[in-house]
Amino acid sequence: MRNFLLGLSISGAFIAGSLFTGGRPPTADAQATQRWEYHCTEGFNAPTIMERANQAGASGWEMVGAVASPRTHGLWCFKRPRR
Repeated sequence: MRNFLLGLSISGAFIAGSLFTGGRPPTADAQATQRWEYHCTEGFNAPTIMERANQAGASGWEMVGAVASPRTHGLWCFKRPRR
């Protein structure tokens, strides 16, 4: 009985939400596409990497990945919303 009431409550919430939004998906205006710009830099030692990462962060960049490289300590990539 308890599971039945839980399922009924969830179904009711779903139906109420569909009625509230009119059952239509959001319009294109409501779905603005986020655009990103990317920046990558190589680091040859830990102090250089930290300095570059801190500078990027202060400029609004967010680190999204790093890849090891045989000739450097890595390639560090950042992104931020396109202005």
